Amino acid sequence: MNINEREVLISLAKKTGLDVQRFNSDFPSRSLEEEVLAEYEDGRVEYEGRGIPIVVVGGRYPIAGLSP
Repeated sequence: MNINEREVLISLAKKTGLDVQRFNSDFPSRSLEEEVLAEYEDGRVEYEGRGIPIVVVGGRYPIAGLSP
């Protein structure tokens, strides 16, 4: 599965129950891209660049990477 392919992302959106029409309209949105990148940067600074994905437990304990 190559998540760089738009068709794969659309398929995943369908499988997870997302509104596919909204996904298709939001996906190319430059403003949403900027919002996501800003949130990424905030998290990177706050949690010292620990990685993606990251889960924060209790608002204080970051766990980076894939977790079971």
